[in-house]
Amino acid sequence: MKRLAEKLNKTAFIAVLEKSDVTYLYKYEPQKAITTISNIGTKNPAHCTSLGKAILSALPLEELKEALTHLAYEKRTKYTIINEELLIDDLKTARNRGFAVDNREIENHILCIGAPIFNQEEKVIAGVSSSGIYSDELDYIKEGREVKKAGKDISQNLGYTGGYYG
Repeated sequence: MKRLAEKLNKTAFIAVLEKSDVTYLYKYEPQKAITTISNIGTKNPAHCTSLGKAILSALPLEELKEALTHLAYEKRTKYTIINEELLIDDLKTARNRGFAVDNREIENHILCIGAPIFNQEEKVIAGVSSSGIYSDELDYIKEGREVKKAGKDISQNLGYTGGYYG
């Protein structure tokens, strides 16, 4: 996680899903990164965070259906996804590419990219993300590959041997 934050010069987080929210467990800010407002213990709605969407996208179908029943679809910015159909489409995209994007959905000026973390039982248990200021010039696909690699590395360190990351 530290390598990810240092490489992208952005704040990195690890969070877990708790019903409809993600709870931030760990935060690392490189020296020159823009400070973000989320802190350890902070909770944010899963439907509008890259961490929440990364975790949701990796859930088995039955667990995803259950998780979706807890979401309130709170609108945080004009970009926030606030209906289930659009969220499911976004989760499918996230699953296909291996990372999720929060493009100013929780804060107007922040873009976050998240990837799932799996344990040795091949269950998604958390997510890792990078967070920084939104820019039209940002290559989120390139950054997404780095976040996905961090998720894979952390997962493998936990004993994961599955094929989610391709």
